[in-house]
Amino acid sequence: MHVDAVDGKPPSNSQDNLANGLIAFIVATLVLVAVPVCLRFYIRLRIIRKVGPDDIALGLTVLALYGSAIGAAVATKYGLGYHYDTLSIDEKAMFLKLVFFSSLGYHGTVMLLKAAFLLQYRRVFPLPKFQLLCDTGLALLAAWTVAGLVGGLLVCLPLSGNWDPRNLNWNCDRRLVFWTAHGVAHVVSDVLILVMPMPLLRTLPLPRVHKIILIGLFSLGFV
Repeated sequence: MHVDAVDGKPPSNSQDNLANGLIAFIVATLVLVAVPVCLRFYIRLRIIRKVGPDDIALGLTVLALYGSAIGAAVATKYGLGYHYDTLSIDEKAMFLKLVFFSSLGYHGTVMLLKAAFLLQYRRVFPLPKFQLLCDTGLALLAAWTVAGLVGGLLVCLPLSGNWDPRNLNWNCDRRLVFWTAHGVAHVVSDVLILVMPMPLLRTLPLPRVHKIILIGLFSLGFV
C-alpha cells in the first residue's frame, strides 16, 4: 500500500503493517495448492503407476510457484507490506529487486500451468486435429515465455532501473503498458485454453447427467 506523504509529513496510515497478513496468505495458498497436487501424484505414482508430460509440467509449476512465493515472503523482511515512504533507500532497493525477480518467476509459473493444461488435453483426447491444436498452443506458449522474460528484462534499461530508487532519471514508464498488455493476454489465453475441450466433451457417448458432471469438472479451471 502506498499513499503519498502530504506537506513532507508521513501519511496517517504510514505505520500500517500487512506483512504478517501477506505471509499468512502465502502459507495458506501454498497448502491449498499442495493438497490436490499431492493427491494427484499419489494416484499417478501409486495407483496408475504412470507419469505423463502433463504431470511433469504440473510438478515444475508447483516448484516455480513455491520459489516465487518464497521470494515474496522474503520481500516482507525488506518492506513488502509496509508503507513505502517508511523504508530506507537500501530497503527499497532490495524490496523492489525481490519483487522484480518474483514477477519474472510468476510469469514462468503461469506459462508452465498453461502447458500442463494443454499436455493433459493432449493425453485425454488422442484426436490428431485436437492434438495438433494443443501442439500449436504449446509452441506459442514457448515463444511467449521467452518473449515475456526478454521483454521483462529489457523494458527498463539499465536493468537496475527496475529496483534502484536512487536515480529518478531513468524512464521506465513502459513497464506499466508492457505488464498490463501481458495481463490481458493471460486472461484471454486462459479463457481459450479452458474452453478448448468443451465441444469434445459434448460429443462423448455418455448419459446427459455424466456429461454435465464431466463438463463441470473441467470448468473448475475457471475458478
